[in-house]
Parts: sequence; C-alpha cells; structure tokens
Amino acid sequence: MPDSERMPTLLTTAQVAERLNLSIDYTRLLLRTGAIPSTRPGGREYRVEPADLEAYIHPQTEGDE
Repeated sequence: MPDSERMPTLLTTAQVAERLNLSIDYTRLLLRTGAIPSTRPGGREYRVEPADLEAYIHPQTEGDE
C-alpha cells in the first residue's frame, strides 16, 4: 500500500502526555474539553492526530512580524 493511502498513526493519551510532559489526568482533561482535538474510536480511549498535537503546541498567531 502506498504511503499516501496509509491511515495516519494516531497518538494515545499516554503518548500525548509524554510529549507534553504532563500527567495523564491533565492530558485527559485537555482532550475531554476539546483543547486538543481528538477522537474516540470504539468510544473508550482518546486518540490524537500528530498534526493536531503540533497545532496545539505551536499555535499560529496572526499579526506577528
């Protein structure tokens, strides 16, 4: 299967917490409130697209020169 057809690798809550250097509980709060966009396949565990995590870490600011 070509790379363009491959499904993106989604990050687990633990992986997000590790990358942000936050506790699992606080990371879950960020996911639950929508501060970091996420999905819940199967309705249980949160999953985050790497691009969404990057957007949370490095927000785009308008008007910076």
